[in-house]
Amino acid sequence: MSILSLSKRLQQEQQNEVFLNLLANGFITVIKALLFLIFLFGLSYLIYLNQSAMKGDSLKKLKLEQSKLITENKKLNILVTQISALENISQDKIAQEMIKIERPIFIQNKNKHL
Repeated sequence: MSILSLSKRLQQEQQNEVFLNLLANGFITVIKALLFLIFLFGLSYLIYLNQSAMKGDSLKKLKLEQSKLITENKKLNILVTQISALENISQDKIAQEMIKIERPIFIQNKNKHL
């Protein structure tokens, strides 16, 4: 073997070694980039889950408040109905023509079988 062939061979091996180093460095860089992307996606997923949980909690509170308000509204509607019924009775002509009894006398039933 000549010195020329040895130097070519050595030069070829050095080029192969440089190529392999570049390839290894590129592979490591790709892995680092992929790991960084996985981390970013995981972080964004956690943020999304947190926001969803907060919205669900506020929605639950609003539904509870809505049910309380519906119950209160029903009670107020019943009260309005009772007041308007009493007003209607007191404004009725027949009710106005009735005579108020000062001391009513009640009849007692002596026959307990009825």
